[in-house]
Amino acid sequence: LESLGVTAIWISAPQDNPGGTWGNKCGATFTGYHGYWPSDPFRPEEHFGDEEDLHRLVAESHAGNMRVLVDWLGNHLHDEH
Repeated sequence: LESLGVTAIWISAPQDNPGGTWGNKCGATFTGYHGYWPSDPFRPEEHFGDEEDLHRLVAESHAGNMRVLVDWLGNHLHDEH
């Protein structure tokens, strides 16, 4: 990425998302597959790695003169949040 001139990385929100499906509105159920339906804001999404992996990503990006933007979910919360 550094050799391509990338100066920033924008990652999806790293919070844990629920498993399973919910609801049954109009014959449809819903899931948090998109990664934007956090159920636990203090636990990383297991599919993205753990907290140490996130810290390592940020540290290595900064070492390569790249900033890391983390998407923040202020209005997309699961009912288990």
